[in-house]
Amino acid sequence: MCQLKSIQRHLKTVNISETEKLDIIQSFLAYLGAVDQSVSNPEMAAELNRLIATHHPEKSIYQKEKQEFNRFMLEQYGKYTQLTQSAVNPLKTAAKLAIAGNIIDFGPNHTFSVEETIQRVLNANLTIDDFDMLETELKKAKRILYLGDNAGEIVMDKLFIKTINKPDLQFVTRGFPVLNDIVKEDAEQVKMAEVCQIINNGTDIPSTVLNKCSEEFIEAFEQADVIISKGQGNLEGLLYERNRNIFFLFTVKCDVIANLTNTQKGDFVLMHASKLPKGEGLL
Repeated sequence: MCQLKSIQRHLKTVNISETEKLDIIQSFLAYLGAVDQSVSNPEMAAELNRLIATHHPEKSIYQKEKQEFNRFMLEQYGKYTQLTQSAVNPLKTAAKLAIAGNIIDFGPNHTFSVEETIQRVLNANLTIDDFDMLETELKKAKRILYLGDNAGEIVMDKLFIKTINKPDLQFVTRGFPVLNDIVKEDAEQVKMAEVCQIINNGTDIPSTVLNKCSEEFIEAFEQADVIISKGQGNLEGLLYERNRNIFFLFTVKCDVIANLTNTQKGDFVLMHASKLPKGEGLL
């Protein structure tokens, strides 16, 4: 299970005693033993984050790293803005940069090179490529909802949103700190309000689990003509929403998602929800 594989690595980042770490591990294992099988991996990650938070004084265990990656990517923003504007298709280039930015993740894959990944995605074809459909839908959409994912990559999200250039676009953060997922402070740090409106989903789950989200978010979700969902976490929460106009943009980071989407680790994906596999218990 992904959560069991990552728990020790997450605990290495926390400056607490070995006794406290053992307590967290035992509590989390007890939670896994009692939890319903329908609970998603992101919900389990949220529970692990809550257990760590009971022993950790800071607001987020990755707060420092998040700020650093936001700053680092902001330093690159001008360069990639110029690259996008000079491209044959600026919108597709911006979309590919947003997908490349998804590599910035301290979760399943914590070893990455942003620059190498960006060059690779710019020179590669998307393994699943529904860009033409996305471009068509964006042109006629009035309300667009953009589900954000991680710190750092939020800068590439900003560039993509700027390129989309729609006045009624809402960007969604998490409601509370969890892992390296974006919250209001991250959106403020990168000045996301310069290009769109900002709301949050009301949860501390590193995903979009609709029955856990706030009424404000659900209203925005239901009213959106197009939903852009970034990252594997959001994909996991929306696996059964195949009848909605959702486009999933992500870098494949684990074998589970690779098998689910018939891709390979490291592949780049822009996929409409209609291509989601059918059935229950997919993960």
